[in-house]
Amino acid sequence: MDLYPTPAPTLATIAAAVGCSSATVSRALRGSHLLPQSTILKIQRAAQKLGYQRNPLLGELMRRVRRTGRPAPHSTLAFLFFGPTRLAWRRHLTFVGFFDGAKARAEELGFRLEGFWGDAPDLKPARLTQILRARGITGLLVGPTPGLPRAPKLDWTHFSAVKIGVPFPDLALSCAHANQYRGALQVIERLRAQGRRRIGLVLEEHQHLKTAGMWVAPLLLHQAQIRPAERVPPLILRRWREKDFIPWLRAHRPDVVIGLRCELVTWLERAGLRVPADVGFVHLDRCTEAGDWAGLDQRPHEVGAAAMDLLTQLLLADERNLPPTPKHLLVESVWVPGPTLIERRTAANSSAVRASPRLGKKTSVTLEPRPPAGPPAANKRAKESRPRSGGVARPPT
Repeated sequence: MDLYPTPAPTLATIAAAVGCSSATVSRALRGSHLLPQSTILKIQRAAQKLGYQRNPLLGELMRRVRRTGRPAPHSTLAFLFFGPTRLAWRRHLTFVGFFDGAKARAEELGFRLEGFWGDAPDLKPARLTQILRARGITGLLVGPTPGLPRAPKLDWTHFSAVKIGVPFPDLALSCAHANQYRGALQVIERLRAQGRRRIGLVLEEHQHLKTAGMWVAPLLLHQAQIRPAERVPPLILRRWREKDFIPWLRAHRPDVVIGLRCELVTWLERAGLRVPADVGFVHLDRCTEAGDWAGLDQRPHEVGAAAMDLLTQLLLADERNLPPTPKHLLVESVWVPGPTLIERRTAANSSAVRASPRLGKKTSVTLEPRPPAGPPAANKRAKESRPRSGGVARPPT
């Protein structure tokens, strides 16, 4: 053990080795245009030879002192939010969770997080860039956008930036978001363990596109392992309309409906189905709407905190501009039971009873595996599956 370690080289150490002032060394290490290129290269090689390592936090502090004449007790970071009005994003509870989690983590780290409305009508990207730079803000958290992601067109060369929520397809920013694939896989595995096979997924088109199919993929994997008659094709709605949902419901008779909007419960009840007695409902992001639903907690507070941790890493490394290799930090979702789904311990002794004045007469559906049946039983099942007058045949279970 070295009781007397060699002191780390400083600007003064480099200045003494090269034969210049500490101010000249500082300018050379920053690549200042005030010095000849030959001097910059000479000083940088000497610094490398001496093992000099810059302190990014001290560098940021000195930049602020040079610019304002005084150090700031707390560095300010920006949170860019989007929407048709200044407060529209606060109606989306997941977005609020992102901000609250990031703000709490920022304060723990000694930063101050301030919101900026990126869609303000009179705020062009160049003007927003100018405002942020004038405020001395170099760290940005880019919040989610309603609908499909729309990348802001800032001058990224001045900023360290991290996206919260699903990544932009056309902008290479590092990103923190929930792990939608593993979340959907968790839901499918839980429903399968309860003996449910006819699982129906309903999404808006933008929800499907912005997650690059991560909600749909686990369902298709599940369907590859069950009989074709039990498969319920996912419903991807370009327009969110009940009249497009009902025909799919009548045609495929799901045991449980999963999606990202609680309005599906209203549609199911108006179709004559009781939730959860007749059909279950699972919310894939239960934090985003007020109410009590069975489903996934995507942990928006933790996602916001993770985004702040990722941004802090970029600031410490003084990494500005769009990264050549963006990093994605995924946060695991957790299952939360709720009154919209009857939890079954096993599938062996489970059954579901459906009553629907619109979808057909009362039918008892046994979910346990049936033993091989002879021709009489097969004929009986075929007879029961024929549509009655005004009804819709239920696929065999």
